[in-house]
Amino acid sequence: MSSSEISNAQQISQKKRGTQLKLLNQLSTRLQSLLESDNVYQEIINIIQAHFNYYCINIWSVDEEVFTLRAQAGNYHSHLKIGHRIPSNEGITGAVLASKQPYLCPDVSKDQHYKNLEIAIGTKSELCVPILSRTGAVMAALNLESDSENAFDQDDVITLEAVAWQVAVAIGNQRLYSDVKHFNRKLQSAVEDKTLELRRAHERILDQQKLLQKENKALKSLVDQDQQKGMEIIGKSPTLLSLIAMVDKIAPTTASVLIQGESGTGKELIARRLHLKGDRAGKPYVTVNCGALQESLLESELFGHEKGSFTGAVSQKMGLCETADGGTLFLDEIGELSLGIQAKLLRFLQEGEFYRIGGKRPIKVDVRIVSATNRDLEREVKEGRFREDLFYRFNTITLRMPPLRKRKEDIPALVEFFIKSSRFGGATLQIRKIDPRVIDVLMNYNWPGNIRELQNTIERLKILAENNEIRLDDIPFNIRMPKMKTENSEFAIDMPLEEVEKHHILRALTFNHGNKTKTAQSLGITIKTLYNKLHRYGFLETPAEQPEAMA
Repeated sequence: MSSSEISNAQQISQKKRGTQLKLLNQLSTRLQSLLESDNVYQEIINIIQAHFNYYCINIWSVDEEVFTLRAQAGNYHSHLKIGHRIPSNEGITGAVLASKQPYLCPDVSKDQHYKNLEIAIGTKSELCVPILSRTGAVMAALNLESDSENAFDQDDVITLEAVAWQVAVAIGNQRLYSDVKHFNRKLQSAVEDKTLELRRAHERILDQQKLLQKENKALKSLVDQDQQKGMEIIGKSPTLLSLIAMVDKIAPTTASVLIQGESGTGKELIARRLHLKGDRAGKPYVTVNCGALQESLLESELFGHEKGSFTGAVSQKMGLCETADGGTLFLDEIGELSLGIQAKLLRFLQEGEFYRIGGKRPIKVDVRIVSATNRDLEREVKEGRFREDLFYRFNTITLRMPPLRKRKEDIPALVEFFIKSSRFGGATLQIRKIDPRVIDVLMNYNWPGNIRELQNTIERLKILAENNEIRLDDIPFNIRMPKMKTENSEFAIDMPLEEVEKHHILRALTFNHGNKTKTAQSLGITIKTLYNKLHRYGFLETPAEQPEAMA
């Protein structure tokens, strides 16, 4: 080769390299803007074809075990349509997939990999390079074809490899961008769905809130009514009125109050009135029945416990002393407290703070203490069953509930209240009539169970009443015919004979547990005579002519 030919070849090579370098620079710039392209393969082909007048340029993508024609450009288009698929192990593309290396074919007619179909359309030489992913897998193949033999050289191989590398980055970025875009669409769709769901949930919450507000308003009205009932202590006896006046006087103070009285006298009503009439009326009112729980359980109820402080303490628990913070703590039946609990209560009353079981930190609260008992605490103190210092802590002010037998004038009002009350059994029954003798019998009974016993008696009468009427015979036998107390089982000398007979009959009935047949036999009289005497003395509504079933 002459020097001029060598010089021309060098000039051609330099020009070719300059063109190739320009292609790479422009391709790099252009590829950065292809993220939004619907067909990145065709965009790449168009850029390459604009700089090289190649006969035909193709890009085949690899999907599973097939090549798919994605884009083509050049002086002619193959008769193959975009989307055409061929097995991945055929042709030069198959060789590139297997080796992951460029494949230069200067004369396709002599190459065993070339397909006869492609020879028929005039292709003489071909260059194919793989487009590799970041992991080194073949994701596509860039294929150049010419109608001249020996159309490509090693410079073209190097250039096309550089192009393939940039294309790989562009395709990878475009795929990532597409994935991110798809994920964002899904995320946006999910967010929109969730937003709609939350909006609907919010609307439901607002509807529920309106409903709850309506219900709360109704409940508040009921609570207000119940609170008024809590302050409504039935009765007009002087003893009761004096007690209520004292309650209303001390209610606004913070003084500890001890309520003493027999069981069933209504000590809890007095405690509630103290709360509702005081400055803490809008704050918690918490009741603790000290006699209903064992010492260990009572301590946990009063002071709470920390998680893991004992077997079964699976979570932290707030005690009732803490629950009552700002309000009133009513300790009922304090005479039942063990000495151990008394000591802990004393510290709480002195310091205004306590420790949860297993706790390390003192908890300070502000509560008013109201306590109640049916025991004689002074005697309990003397006999060592109740701490004297705790007694004086409870006993700032003492209120004594009178037993019902000492305020019998209140019985008619209580009977009327219990009959009308909807809180007791048989409330749906409308009692239209009460035999006047019923009230007399109830007034003559001493009510050892006090108001609670009267309440239960009225409940029973309401349930068993026939034709909405309470009759004398409906009253339980133990109330209708109470035991008569006599000294040494003898009657007074100045007692009228009729009274002696009446008391003797009652004692016989009591001895025979109300069985009238046995009573008549023990008295030596007929059952008819017994019925007539009971009727005469006012203990039966019907005489012997219409005997009732035995009580």
